[in-house]
Amino acid sequence: MPPKKKSTAGRSKSIGTPKQARLTDSFRHTKKSPSVGSPAQKEASSGKESVEDITTVSSAELPIDHVDLLPKVKQAEKEKESAITEEKVEVEEPAERLDYNDPAYSTFLDKLLENEIAEPIHQEGVSTVIKILKKFDSTATYGPSYGMTRLQRWNRAEKLGFEPPPEVYKILVSQEGREEEELREGYLHGQI
Repeated sequence: MPPKKKSTAGRSKSIGTPKQARLTDSFRHTKKSPSVGSPAQKEASSGKESVEDITTVSSAELPIDHVDLLPKVKQAEKEKESAITEEKVEVEEPAERLDYNDPAYSTFLDKLLENEIAEPIHQEGVSTVIKILKKFDSTATYGPSYGMTRLQRWNRAEKLGFEPPPEVYKILVSQEGREEEELREGYLHGQI
């Protein structure tokens, strides 16, 4: 006896889960764009479509599935510009001269180095200010430093609540801190 064949009459083809079926059905029922044209227009053009027949589709005619991302992109660009102008406002303030011999810097450096196991090596002839800034650069608590100036890193750390040292900020906003690349940029600047 031959095996019985299953009849598929009366059954619709299953696409998967009901959600998948709804998704595929939504693609079948979307409106055609005006650029396709009606059958009467196709007959009138006798199979020859010209550039004049193709029209653009406005956002009101598109189905809901199509989302315009342009406003979000423009908003992100405005936020970047405002962040840059905020930073420029801080930098444009009149700056005072940096006092390399300020005893507060020596006291702060001693406080930073009291938990170190050994004295830093190759530090002969290096100013206290540079030592403080290099220590700031190597402290991972304030976040990554690559691709930004020390002042940008300090501002970001403060916004995130990491409490960066005010002594470093005082150095960075001084006239020398803004003008001299050795003070403004991190110690890995130009090496990576």
